[in-house]
Amino acid sequence: MRGVLRVAVVGCGTAGAAAALFLSRSGHDVTLLERVPQPGPVGAGIMMQPSGLLVLERLGLAGHILARGAPVDRLVCETAAGRKILDLRYEALAPGLHGVGLHRGVLFEALYHALREPALGESAVRTRCGVSVERIGQDGDRVAVVDAEGARWGPFDLVVVADGARSRVRDAMSSLAKSVRPYAWVRSGSSGATPARSTRGAFARSSAVHGG
Repeated sequence: MRGVLRVAVVGCGTAGAAAALFLSRSGHDVTLLERVPQPGPVGAGIMMQPSGLLVLERLGLAGHILARGAPVDRLVCETAAGRKILDLRYEALAPGLHGVGLHRGVLFEALYHALREPALGESAVRTRCGVSVERIGQDGDRVAVVDAEGARWGPFDLVVVADGARSRVRDAMSSLAKSVRPYAWVRSGSSGATPARSTRGAFARSSAVHGG
């Protein structure tokens, strides 16, 4: 295998952007292909666990996230009737561990900015938006990706498929295709940081689950 790989990353979500940054910083030639013309955050609040924070630290982005998020050192989950089903203190697992609650847009902005504005001495990731990748095809001893217009991109030595749970690229490969079925249960409830001093820094959730 060549020392420097030509890599295509399909999808500019959290996984795709992080993978593209790691590969580019390792010296590889990376092209990121994203379906939407103007990528932006999708969703609302999320919580980063310690493993995710470690990844961001290695990317040099943890400081930005920590400055704009709310630290969480305890998780408390109860049913609507008040029965406690989870009470976890991160410190019980390892000293210094904690989560961070933040808006998904904060994470997206940090990753996307790092892609578009590399630090001095870093190679830029080529980002091509508005490219809807449909499948991967053979191109000699390497591979190419084929978009919805039939155009071929490549050739590449490696393709990272990170276009989501309902990935059309993955499902076009019979060995990797999987069925994503609607979940038969719906959760309703509320969540948020509790104001009481005894649970400061905790994330509390009260919920009810209904079958469908």
